[in-house]
Amino acid sequence: MFRRLLYPLAFFTLFVSVLACSSNTEGNESSQEPEPSVQVNGDTDSADKTSPEPTATPEPEPTATPESEETPNCGEDEYEGWTGECCPTDGSNSNCGVSPCHKIGGSPDWEYDDNGECVEKESLPDPEPQQLSGIQDISACKLTIDSEEAISLAYERPTYRLDSTGPVETVVLFADFTDVSATQTTEEVFSIISPGAEDFFFDQSYGRLTLNLYPHHEWLHLSGQAANYSEAIKTYYGHRDFIQEAMDLADASVDFTGIDSVLVVSTPNATQVGYGPTMIGFGGTEGSLIADGMFITNGVTSGADLTYWGDLWYPHEMGHSLGLPDLYGASIPGRAGFTRPFSLMDDIGSSAPGYMGYSRWILKWLDDTQIACINGTTTVSLTPLAIPEGLKLALIPFSQTHALAVESRRQIGYDSDLAREGAVVYLVNTENGVGGSYGEGPMEVLNDAQALLPGESLTYENVTVTFEETSTEADIIQIQINE
Repeated sequence: MFRRLLYPLAFFTLFVSVLACSSNTEGNESSQEPEPSVQVNGDTDSADKTSPEPTATPEPEPTATPESEETPNCGEDEYEGWTGECCPTDGSNSNCGVSPCHKIGGSPDWEYDDNGECVEKESLPDPEPQQLSGIQDISACKLTIDSEEAISLAYERPTYRLDSTGPVETVVLFADFTDVSATQTTEEVFSIISPGAEDFFFDQSYGRLTLNLYPHHEWLHLSGQAANYSEAIKTYYGHRDFIQEAMDLADASVDFTGIDSVLVVSTPNATQVGYGPTMIGFGGTEGSLIADGMFITNGVTSGADLTYWGDLWYPHEMGHSLGLPDLYGASIPGRAGFTRPFSLMDDIGSSAPGYMGYSRWILKWLDDTQIACINGTTTVSLTPLAIPEGLKLALIPFSQTHALAVESRRQIGYDSDLAREGAVVYLVNTENGVGGSYGEGPMEVLNDAQALLPGESLTYENVTVTFEETSTEADIIQIQINE
C-alpha cells in the first residue's frame, strides 16, 4: 500500500516541478524541490528537505513543501532549496546550493542523463587487484616430488605425518632399563622438555600449531638392558617395538584415544642410549603403534643427549613427525650442515635455531599471500621471518622440484643470537635426498652460509639477488632474472 501511495505523489511532484521550471526565471532555481543526500567524492552530505520562506520581493511562489519539513534557520545566509544548504550571501562559496552537475570542477558521482536531468552515476565494480610485474601465480612455486616420501620438502605433506595446524596431542612416557635405573624424578626430566617445546611451536607457527604434552609420571621398567634398545633404535621395527613396549606397560593407566604421537623419554643416565630418533610410521598394523583402538604413526624416543640439547631437542625430532627432513651432514667441503646457523633441522645448538621460511610455508604457518612467486625482474619488501605480518618469502622456481628462496632474518626471538642479520638466500630441491648422511641435501644456504648485507648481491644460474636497503620494518630485495 505504501508503494502505491508514492506513485501519485511522485507524479504530482514531477508535474509541479515542470511547471515551476517553465515559468521561473534563471535566478529562481532556489524554488525547486530539495534533493535528498548528495554523494560527492565518497562523502555523503545530508540535505534538509525543506522549502525557503517567501521573500518580500515579488517572485513566483516557490514549490510547495510537505508539511513535515521545516525551513532551517540560516541566520544572515540565504537558503538555497535545491541542495538544502545554507549559503553565504556574499557569494564566497560559488558551489553552495547548486546542483552537483553545476558545481565548479564537476562531481565524480553525478552526471546529466539523456533527458538533461542531473542524476547520480551508477557505481562501477571495484577494479581487479593490480598484478605486480615479475610475480606469477603461487601454484608455480608449490614444488612437487616424483615419488611420495615419508619426509620431504614438497608442498603437499607426506601421508601419515602429523597435522601441522591446530592441536597436536602427545603422550609422554618415561622408561628405564634392567641395568640402568632412573636417578631423577619424571618431573625433573620432563622439565628439560616442557614448556620450552610448546613455546617453540607456538612461536614458529605464529600460534597456528598448539603442542599439548600429557606426561604419565611413572618410571616404566623395560624388559631389557639399555644397550639392547640402543641397537633397536637403528631399525624401524626395532624402534617401533621399543615404543610399543612402553605403551603396553602404561596402557592400564593411560588412555591413548585421540592421541597423535607418543614420546618415550629414556632415563638420561643411560648413556648406552646415546641419542633419540623419530619413528616414521606408514599406517596399518605394521606401520603403526597400537593402543586403545588407535593406530599412531608418529613416535619419538630420547637418549642421553637430551640433557645436552635441552628443550629444542624435541622440536627437532617432531619436525620429522611433521614431515621435515634433516639438514645436517653437508657434503659441501668445509661445512657441517646445509643451512646452519639458520635452521633447527640442521643444528639444534645454532645461533638461529628455528624453521626456515620455506618450511613454515609448506607447514601452512604462512599464507600463500605471504609468498612472492617470481618469474621476472622485480623488487620485494620482506619483513623479518620472526614476526607474523607481511611478505615473508620470495621464491624463484627453476622447475617443479627446484627453486631459489630469499627471506629476512633479524635478531628477534629464536634468531636473537645471530651474528649477522640480513637476507638469507637458499636453494630448495625436493629430489635431493633427506639430509643427514643421505643425498646432497634438500636445502642449502648460499653465499658461504652467510646472510647478504645491504649493498651485497649474489648470482645463481640466471638469477641475481641484490639486498638494496633495509629499515626497521623490512628488507628491500631486488631480484633480477637474466635472460
